[in-house]
Amino acid sequence: MNKQFFEISFRVVFVVLLAVTFSCLYAENVKATSEKMEYIEIEEETVDGMVTKKIPAVEAPCELKGNAKEEANKYVEMGKKNNWNFTNKISKAKTIIKEINAKKFDDLGHLSTMVELSLYNWACKNEYKLHNTNNQGIYFFKKDKSQGIFIGLGSDGALRKEGVGKGYANLETERFDRWNNPISFQVVITKLPYDPNEKSSNELHGEAQEILDDIVNFSYEWGLNYYTTFIDEAAKKK
Repeated sequence: MNKQFFEISFRVVFVVLLAVTFSCLYAENVKATSEKMEYIEIEEETVDGMVTKKIPAVEAPCELKGNAKEEANKYVEMGKKNNWNFTNKISKAKTIIKEINAKKFDDLGHLSTMVELSLYNWACKNEYKLHNTNNQGIYFFKKDKSQGIFIGLGSDGALRKEGVGKGYANLETERFDRWNNPISFQVVITKLPYDPNEKSSNELHGEAQEILDDIVNFSYEWGLNYYTTFIDEAAKKK
């Protein structure tokens, strides 16, 4: 009887110890994950005026945007809620599809908008991280061996980056910042870590241009799916 009692007691104590140990390990992992997550404060305009909010400094683009069809459906639903007249938007979408098929954009703004819309999906596919900044919007970053690859939208030289510049490519957008400086999509490749004695060069300009070309080509296929879905769904709402 006593032997059986002690065996049961031992098993109960052992199970409790295991549960406590796993609980502690889980709590430590949660704490470590929480400590690693960095946040920044940004100001955002709302119907009640400017508000300050905390957002993650680094995010996974895969979790932020859907695919082309999903984003097109979201846009149509937003238009439905706001009682948009879709006629002109459908006409514009048809024009963009013609430009995509011809791979020639009469309106450069159409191409830059399409690149901007598809960039999250491209970054997700190519394992880039999205970085939020306090005063310069967002940029996408990937570390490849001793190189940093930075992709973003901004005026010349304004893109957030680290290291010494070794390659640069840009796509004009026909937009301007508040100081009237032209805004473009930029790809910057740098050497990491930063060395103050290292000089910038153009040795990786070709590689930067290849990345930008890949972004543009990706946007063609993405845009075709997006605008085709938009036309189909918007026609049902007219």
